[in-house]
Amino acid sequence: MDSGDQTDAGITNLTSWDTLENGRRLQLERVLAEIYGSEQSVLVNCGMSAIAVALGACKVKAGTRLLVGKSRYFETSGLIERHLLPLGVEIRAVDVARPNALRDALAAFGPEVVLLETIANMPSVDPVRDIAAWSACPSAPIFILDNSVQSGLTRWFDLLDFSDRLLVVESGTKYITNDAMCGVIYGAGDLIASTRNYARDTGQSLQARALSYLYASHSCR
Repeated sequence: MDSGDQTDAGITNLTSWDTLENGRRLQLERVLAEIYGSEQSVLVNCGMSAIAVALGACKVKAGTRLLVGKSRYFETSGLIERHLLPLGVEIRAVDVARPNALRDALAAFGPEVVLLETIANMPSVDPVRDIAAWSACPSAPIFILDNSVQSGLTRWFDLLDFSDRLLVVESGTKYITNDAMCGVIYGAGDLIASTRNYARDTGQSLQARALSYLYASHSCR
């Protein structure tokens, strides 16, 4: 196995080049995925990078029906209002704290992508509801769940039965390290492969300087 293959397999600290594949990053991604209970993880520059990359991997564009929570992190609101709406993304916001509101919105709106926070990162602390209805949504949307507040306390790949259309995003700065910005995206199959490619192509893969603060052998155990 040559050095390039070893880097791609995550069995060396060498790097093809930093934004493509870094051996240390792949090793840490494997540890994080194992701990969280997902097939794979992708490390990116920060929590908002994780959301932007996830949306990009889902090919959110003009005409895409995107369902979001009304209560959400302020930077997520900025991304939606200043960038997605002007693109022509069709966005509907739902009060996730109101019983049956999310279930009814899924049925009526038929979203292609759903972006929700496990628990809203706001003083109101609104948890998502109607989880049992998510699998039954006829439009079979991709769910992007911002799990930053809960992290390993809410293991979505154990709770939901559609891992092939689920991305869980987190701000790693909140629980992995306070020394460097980082974000994590968890997923499986073709969807996480597309996510990794989008992160590479847009220069969002976590850089080596940040990785120097993260150690797969002990920081995440």
